Amino acid sequence: MSNGKRGSRAESYRIETFKKHALAKHALSTITPQMVAAWRDARLTEVSSGTALRELQLLGHVFSVAIREWGVRIPSNPVGLIRKPRSGKARDRVLTASERTALIAACDQCQNPWIKPVVVFALETAARRGEILALRWNDVDLAHRTALLQVTKTGEPRRIPLSSACVSSLESLPRSLDGRVFPVSMEALKQAYERAVARAGIANFTFHDLRHDALTRLARQGLSVLELRAISGHTTANMLQRYVSIDASELAVKLG
Repeated sequence: MSNGKRGSRAESYRIETFKKHALAKHALSTITPQMVAAWRDARLTEVSSGTALRELQLLGHVFSVAIREWGVRIPSNPVGLIRKPRSGKARDRVLTASERTALIAACDQCQNPWIKPVVVFALETAARRGEILALRWNDVDLAHRTALLQVTKTGEPRRIPLSSACVSSLESLPRSLDGRVFPVSMEALKQAYERAVARAGIANFTFHDLRHDALTRLARQGLSVLELRAISGHTTANMLQRYVSIDASELAVKLG
């Protein structure tokens, strides 16, 4: 694992999960497809199929590296020989108008003053949590209402537009000494956000769902697929589609 690459935090968490399982007590050369399949079945009783699939992909990568680069003598990658769980249905959770108001109000009650601005930024820009926390004032242009996200999932920087509400929120912020727009840690944000969601009385709404909500709202405002991809950073329209909820009743109104 590389600590410098995108996604290293999530990858590190998955590795720690593997280390706690009995499978980690065996030498790589002794692990069979049947053992991996048993791990898969046990894991599916604890987490979603999507999570189990991502963990299997990481485990498969470990075996690939071991075979190709470490010289471990294994006849084949055992992960490649078992049935993979389905990735699962894409989440389609978006906020109602009342939930959005309640969430922002709950974030305003947080002891940490940076939680509400982070959530507002996420709701207005559809940026990912890591992209938001890495944003620096040097990359924010309030005059032209844009922000340059230097740290992105794809590794390619992208410039995003800022709404009036987003600009107003940013203008009210103090400037931190370290140059970051939102000087808060990932863990502090995670805990404070989860408490705010609970205070707001909102069920089943993760921080990543803010991205889904933002893109759905932008689509309803009439932005094209190309414009939405420029904002979201998705490389394909198919990937973007997983993040935009289309209401059939709204389409019916357009049809007349």
